[in-house]
Amino acid sequence: MAKASYVAGFLLASLFFIGGIQLCAACIQRDRSALLKFKGSLQDPSNLLSSWEGQDCCHWKGVSCDQNTGHVIKLHLSKSYSNPWCMDLSSNISDGQLWLGKFFGSLNKLRYLNLSCTHFSGKVPHQLGNLTNLQALNLRRYSSYDGNFQRPYADNFHALQNMSFLRVLDISRNSFNSSVPLWLGNLKSLDTLNLGGNEFDSIEGGLSSLINNNCHLKSLVLSGNRFHGEAFGTGQLRGLNDLDLSDNLLRGPIPSSLWNLSSLRVLYLSNNQLSGVIPKSLGQLVNLEEFNVYNNSLEGTLSEIHFSNLSRLNAFNIAYNYNLTLKVSSDWIPPFSLQEIYMDNCKIEGSEFPQWLRTQEEVSYLSLRNASISGIFPMWLQSMPLSYLILSDNRINGSIPNSLCRLNDLQFLDLSRNMLHGQIPHCWTDSLNLFYIDLSSNKLSGTIPASIGNLPSLMQFHVNNNSLSGKLPLALINCSSLISMDLGENKLSGTIPTWIGENFLHLEILRLRQKMFTGPIPLSLCRFSRLRILDLGYNSLVGRIPLCFSNLSGMIEIYSSRSGFYNEKVVQVMKGKFLEYTGSVLPLVANMDLSSNKLTGHIPDELTTLVGLLGLNLSHNNLSGSIPRNIGNITSLESLDLSDNHLSGTIPNSMSILTSLSYLNLSHNKLSGRIPKGNQLQTLTDPSIYAGNLKLCGDPLPDKCPGDEEQEQPPMSIGLENEEHGEGKFEKFWFYFVVSCGYATGLWGVFGILIVKKNWRIAYFRYADKAKDWVLVMVAVQVSRLKRKMERNNNGTE
Repeated sequence: MAKASYVAGFLLASLFFIGGIQLCAACIQRDRSALLKFKGSLQDPSNLLSSWEGQDCCHWKGVSCDQNTGHVIKLHLSKSYSNPWCMDLSSNISDGQLWLGKFFGSLNKLRYLNLSCTHFSGKVPHQLGNLTNLQALNLRRYSSYDGNFQRPYADNFHALQNMSFLRVLDISRNSFNSSVPLWLGNLKSLDTLNLGGNEFDSIEGGLSSLINNNCHLKSLVLSGNRFHGEAFGTGQLRGLNDLDLSDNLLRGPIPSSLWNLSSLRVLYLSNNQLSGVIPKSLGQLVNLEEFNVYNNSLEGTLSEIHFSNLSRLNAFNIAYNYNLTLKVSSDWIPPFSLQEIYMDNCKIEGSEFPQWLRTQEEVSYLSLRNASISGIFPMWLQSMPLSYLILSDNRINGSIPNSLCRLNDLQFLDLSRNMLHGQIPHCWTDSLNLFYIDLSSNKLSGTIPASIGNLPSLMQFHVNNNSLSGKLPLALINCSSLISMDLGENKLSGTIPTWIGENFLHLEILRLRQKMFTGPIPLSLCRFSRLRILDLGYNSLVGRIPLCFSNLSGMIEIYSSRSGFYNEKVVQVMKGKFLEYTGSVLPLVANMDLSSNKLTGHIPDELTTLVGLLGLNLSHNNLSGSIPRNIGNITSLESLDLSDNHLSGTIPNSMSILTSLSYLNLSHNKLSGRIPKGNQLQTLTDPSIYAGNLKLCGDPLPDKCPGDEEQEQPPMSIGLENEEHGEGKFEKFWFYFVVSCGYATGLWGVFGILIVKKNWRIAYFRYADKAKDWVLVMVAVQVSRLKRKMERNNNGTE
């Protein structure tokens, strides 16, 4: 997808390319000296500036000069945009300042300056304000914040205000956190502006002025900020081609003024809080190529009318608008040819697979997760050059066609949670780039095909919750790039092959739960230095827990460093129930589940070195011995289940320091002694945690430990004895002394003032006399009323 946020970079790269071939005069000596001084001040271990030698600086890499004057006019210190790596000059930061400004400030003829992807930080140097001839400036960072370096300060943004000739300005991902300055509205020549990835929160000021007064702007990127309130209009931006307002806090309906931007090619409004309907005016954007309203709260129905004039549309994303419906006729032929389609968690009306998709023969990304689709898996998908195919959480039935194996460009396949049956195709020979397969939660049967071993790029393989049988094919040994493998809830049998641990050295998730595996746990599993989740529960494994599990260093780390968890779903028994982990949460999970097997021996002390574990489940085995004394070392532990074993001895006191523990089950063992107290254990008050351990005592069990009754009696005699001796007498004396002093101070604080102050004394006694008289009068009145009432009652009786 051609992101709007890269427009500035693309234009800059184009400008540098145009100036790359030149017949120019030799460079000015002053400019050459400035560049050499800059180079001499840098640490450049990678020799990125190695070409900066000789007399003519105009031929140095990244430097371009004016053909007539020889002045340096272009300086590009970022690597090529086609190269994913960046020039890292961050080691040259001094006192948090972008100190190189004093060098560039002297190159006052510069027109193009690209410092993107150089990892400089600190304040924007005020010397850049001397570059009044600049037409393109790129200060983009390729990571929003690196904890090793200071972030730029917004209070120095004004250093750029004198660059009145700027046409391209990219300051994205720099964490500026003020309002957009007023002077930005004065840049009348600006046609490309990228403020994305900062912390701007209001359009008031310079941005509002720019929107209302600049009619030349072609590209505006404001994504990844904190703009809030109702989405703002577009003012005078009649010629706008690209608009990106994604990843903000905008709410309310989509502004109607957007539908008047007839030149608009790219419109990104994703990840906001927009509501209301998408009007039929969408069809007025006749030049629209990319439309993205992902993850909002839009509703209503989209029909053929919305798309009638969108012949240039190639990317369409309305995913995660849960109340949005697409309703078109079964014979509808769209006017466009899409390359990317995302309609996850929207409703597509019609009981069958949408037939209009058959006309889209250029689709590479097709994502229709939870889109109310049913019917037979379509054979015609093979006519698309698919790279990503996501059809999970629907009601698609039938078998998986062999044609999927012939999609040479396929990289990502997710057909999970449907009603597919039959066998997994045995023809995986051409999809050499396929790295993700999820066929879980279907009705698939047969064996795991050996041809899966022909997928050298495979990283995630999920076929859990089916009816697959047989043994693991030896051909899987070729999938050495595997990071996660979930084969749980099937009918696979045999022993766990030793070659798993010998070849899958990158594996982080291994789930072989609820199968028919037998034999011991192979020691080769100890080679999984990156393993985060090991689930071998509900098998028939025998023998001891390997001592070498202490080598599973991935379970020592708090967080997995890899980023390949996108769209991945893993179910684990944690805290006594099945929990599904996905997305950004999954890298945080470290769990070991060996429950419901036939394991024997003691719990190895070596497991207590796995301090990153969130869950440890060894329940329903035949383990004996005591609970490891250092169990408290696993400080991250939230769920611990050792129930239904033959464990004996006392509960270690170190368990009381597990401050994150929210689920504990030690029931049905042979534990004895007092239950430890303190910290998190005080909150675990359910007696069933310790049920079936007849020799345990203490809270929360009703059985008291020996000596508890004597300790609960009021310590009266001890208190009296202390009062009769030493500190008891001393404390009693001081108590009465303080009370007496307080009484005397209060009493004489009143009477002393009355004795000294004559006028207060007179006023006080006058008040007392009046109060006395008022009380006497009120008593007399009440007595008189009572007498009259009694006399009336007597007369009535007579």
